[in-house]
Amino acid sequence: MRRDDIIVYMDMDLTTVDTDAGIVNRYNEEFHENLTSAGGWGHPNFTKCSEEWVTNVYRTPQFFKYLYPLPGAIDTMRMIHENARLIIATQAFASAAPGKYWWLEKYAPFVENVIMLTTMGQTFISPNKSVLAEPPETRAFLMDDSPVSMSQFKGTKICFGDYTHNMGYVGIHLFNHNDVQRFFTNIFQEEE
Repeated sequence: MRRDDIIVYMDMDLTTVDTDAGIVNRYNEEFHENLTSAGGWGHPNFTKCSEEWVTNVYRTPQFFKYLYPLPGAIDTMRMIHENARLIIATQAFASAAPGKYWWLEKYAPFVENVIMLTTMGQTFISPNKSVLAEPPETRAFLMDDSPVSMSQFKGTKICFGDYTHNMGYVGIHLFNHNDVQRFFTNIFQEEE
């Protein structure tokens, strides 16, 4: 039974969507390389391009059309949706936001609520997800790969994935969607 008093805010990039593989594929095509990883935050393995090139790839509306879900992500989203209020909370360059909506419609059409924090020029409206609320009488969770994005969130923070930018995170840290499903299964059973 779905519970509206439990809210799960879930990020997209590197949490549900394999953006790392997508950017690596674009890099390999453009620069005739055969990399398997960007090397983490800041893309240190990308020696033939600038960070501006990477940013421009993320800005293209088509970028998300070539990306796939992380293993288990859709099952996780569906399980949370069936048991709680699932709200996708993601940041996007304004030009790329339509691609994110397209991706959700293709892979997760059951998602009913999306909060898209977009950019105003070069600056995000909110550099972190502090604008997400934990309304009275609810229990709210934020699952994101970025500790910076979660830093001001008032509910329960869940750091996702095993990335260089979140190594050493202190708190709830789940490394794959099997872990996430086990975590939320326990939460939903506790709340019954």
